[in-house]
Amino acid sequence: MKSMMSSVSGRRGTITTVAFVVILGYFVWNVAGQTGWLDNLGIFSSHAADNAYNSGTEYLDQEQYNPAIVDFDEAIRLDPEYANAYYNRGAAYNKLGQHEQAIQDYYAYIAIEPYDAAGYYNRGIAYGKLDQPERAIEDYTEAILLDPQYANAYYNRGLAYGNLGQHEQVILDFDAYIRLDSDDASAYFIRAYSYYELDQPERAIEDYSEGIRLDPQDGDAYYNRGIAYRNLGQQEQADRDFAKAKELGVE
Repeated sequence: MKSMMSSVSGRRGTITTVAFVVILGYFVWNVAGQTGWLDNLGIFSSHAADNAYNSGTEYLDQEQYNPAIVDFDEAIRLDPEYANAYYNRGAAYNKLGQHEQAIQDYYAYIAIEPYDAAGYYNRGIAYGKLDQPERAIEDYTEAILLDPQYANAYYNRGLAYGNLGQHEQVILDFDAYIRLDSDDASAYFIRAYSYYELDQPERAIEDYSEGIRLDPQDGDAYYNRGIAYRNLGQQEQADRDFAKAKELGVE
């Protein structure tokens, strides 16, 4: 009889313990959900951070930049070392014209991923938007050092040099860019302008002509080539280009 009573008593103790654990677990789970302290301890935070990041990336792809930033904020709150969340939040800020915030995010990204050329390139874009070409050039240069095949870094560094009136450097960068992408008409037009500014109209005409071959509907190119022909005293060719430019809506 004593043995049976001990068994019943044991079962009751076990049931009571299980019930207590369930109730305690429910309480802890609800408190954690309200306060976020489990996230702060890193429990389940990695998965939650990924979910927030993926949601933000979807918003970014849909050009919904403000909700994207909200999600990237959450991913970073859950994982302060989430490099790509800083990178994409910087991209969203750039799209919204909030370039100072973008720069701060690219600083954070670079601190985590210092050997990724894209971080420097995109920070350079933001500096360019803030009319800080010298800072932009520094970042484009770092991107090129990390990735010498980074065509867009040459292109945008060339533009930044152009804003500073450093046309020799413009030509060097667009030489490099054209070696990597020889089918971009705009690159020839930009290099042509720098040749013209350096009083080399013949070289300018060569580049305008190649750009026009690639993009024959660019009225500005005909007009500018016409100016170069006129400066060389070749008025007939100049008049033909001016007439073509007018036909395309440029006078």
